[in-house]
Amino acid sequence: MLTTTPPFPREYGNRNRVFQTIEFLKERKFKISLLLYPFDEDWIRAIPAYYRQLVAEFDYFAVIPNSKPLHRPATAYHHTVDEWWDEAIGDHLKWLCQRRAFDLFFVNYTFLSKAFEFAPPRSLRVLDTHDIFTGRRENFEKHGVAPEFFYTNHEEEKIAFDRAQV
Repeated sequence: MLTTTPPFPREYGNRNRVFQTIEFLKERKFKISLLLYPFDEDWIRAIPAYYRQLVAEFDYFAVIPNSKPLHRPATAYHHTVDEWWDEAIGDHLKWLCQRRAFDLFFVNYTFLSKAFEFAPPRSLRVLDTHDIFTGRRENFEKHGVAPEFFYTNHEEEKIAFDRAQV
């Protein structure tokens, strides 16, 4: 599983979703390898205390350090689907997939879907997203709010969906 969101502490909805997904897979006897590309503030200045819990919880756990600034504004009216991609993720995936086999490759969020290009051919590619980013900017603007986080258009988001099998 590749995610920007750690599964605990479970103080936010997105963390709870990741936690529930992991528990669902564990109940079905999957061994879980978790790659964390941290977006949360608690990773910016330090390694959080729950890091040890993450290491102990998974068959394999790694933090992929951010090599570029997070939450960058769009370079055009909308973000492209890969605008927040960090080559450090691809480098780690290349390294890891040469050393381990994976039946399932689970990616959280459309803006990380480029990771599927690094998945072993026999891995089932599953994209999990609880947010639709198409039209997000327009929805913010309609309510007089400046756009925030990630937003894109239908064509870009479709690229992400097409990379996944599920």
